[in-house]
Amino acid sequence: MLDVHPPHHAASTWRDFFIHIATIVIGLLIAIGLEQTVEYVHHRHQVAEARETIRQEIADNQVKIARDIDILKQDETRLQSNVSTLQRNKTKPTSSDKLNTHWEWEGMQDSAWLTAQATGALALMNYAEVQTYASAYHQQTLVEQNADAYLKLHNRAFAPYIKTQDLSKLTPGDLDKLIEGSSETLSQQQFLYWLSVSLQQSYDKALQLK
Repeated sequence: MLDVHPPHHAASTWRDFFIHIATIVIGLLIAIGLEQTVEYVHHRHQVAEARETIRQEIADNQVKIARDIDILKQDETRLQSNVSTLQRNKTKPTSSDKLNTHWEWEGMQDSAWLTAQATGALALMNYAEVQTYASAYHQQTLVEQNADAYLKLHNRAFAPYIKTQDLSKLTPGDLDKLIEGSSETLSQQQFLYWLSVSLQQSYDKALQLK
């Protein structure tokens, strides 16, 4: 807050008057300059802190998506094996064959990004930098949405088998449903895989910012 005090006595000459006016003006300019300097330093600290937390969050997410990509590669092999097993059991049912219905997903975080938005720190950053971060987090949202759809589809696809855990007790119609569901899940797995690879590239680009 600016605090300007009036002169203690009236100016007796024009010279004194202008000296008082000049003193007030100079005092105001100094106060405004100090206030702006404090605000500038605060903004720089706010931006530096937001940038550091966002980059750390992206770096952590980069580790997670790398693990998820490896899991998705394993899912592809597992789903293809399940389809082969189901097709074999259509002609020769056996209780010895088992399906692998396991799934995993690490998931990413976005709290640092949301905090930077809420505090207004993004508005103080370079536009190109913000756009790069925004692109990465937008891609991350797409991946998370499709991961959720993939896992729900996976659970629905194997519902007939999960009830019995015995392929020999399933009807031909159940086996057809399992094959169709597994094939659909495999298609979704491929889509999620390439989205995740794209996200990994977006993370790389964001972390390369200076």
